[in-house]
Amino acid sequence: MTPRLPIPGADSDTWGEILNDFLSVSHDTDGTVKPEAITTTALQDSSVSGTKLQDTSVTSMKLDAGNGADGQVLTYSSTAPSGFAWADTTISDNSVSTIKLQDASVSNTKLQDNSISSTKLQDASVVSAKIQDTAVTEAKLDAGSGTDGQYLAKDSTAPGGLSWKTPATQTITFSLTSFFKTGTLTTTTGVNRLPIDGTYTIVGTRLMVGTAPTGQISLSTIKKNGTTIYTTQANRPTIASGQNAGGPGVTPDVTALTAGDYLTVDIAQVGSTVAGADLNVSVIVSKAI
Repeated sequence: MTPRLPIPGADSDTWGEILNDFLSVSHDTDGTVKPEAITTTALQDSSVSGTKLQDTSVTSMKLDAGNGADGQVLTYSSTAPSGFAWADTTISDNSVSTIKLQDASVSNTKLQDNSISSTKLQDASVVSAKIQDTAVTEAKLDAGSGTDGQYLAKDSTAPGGLSWKTPATQTITFSLTSFFKTGTLTTTTGVNRLPIDGTYTIVGTRLMVGTAPTGQISLSTIKKNGTTIYTTQANRPTIASGQNAGGPGVTPDVTALTAGDYLTVDIAQVGSTVAGADLNVSVIVSKAI
């Protein structure tokens, strides 16, 4: 007979047995609820709160891992029905922004060589304040396409605002040690040699005297290793009558000087009325650096 409650006035002498049969469906003889009596359908939705759960009662076997993949972790997701979603533990492209990094948190020891690719960082996410002092060592730098001797310079047209530049050749011009002739000038062949210790280009000659010649010009001849550098004689350096200086004049025909060469000065002509006195001759040269 299907268990039921007794019917008043209709179950005389048997109502006790009928009631016991009814109660035994969900209760043991000691009055406690049978373990299998409360099924899923017997529980109201959301009826099991945290206070109804004993500590450690929800074991891993009670959880349904769902459709996660190996290595993923549960993260909060407001769009998921349960509020949780499986997510990868790797860093997504463009996920590390400036605000995710503490100031000075990126030290040299935190960076493996080639560990952070450009796709992992948002554009302009690593600002100066995020980098610890001395964290960027030589090994962390990529010199790019520069060549030996070049330098980095500001370049608004380059992707990073910098580009490698080749230093421009600089030329300096100066006077080599002067020749001196003290006292009244006379025509003479110079014997004092000025040794050359490098590579230079002669650009002219400058003459100065303490006493100006008069009557005619005073001129000198500059020789390299005993041969005049003014093959065109009219181009030799001169001091005009009544003047104290002359030059640098026309560029000589021979201009190259190298280490081991030497220069001498001949006084080829003096003033006819006043010879002039105290001659100073300077050879002007240039050098590329």
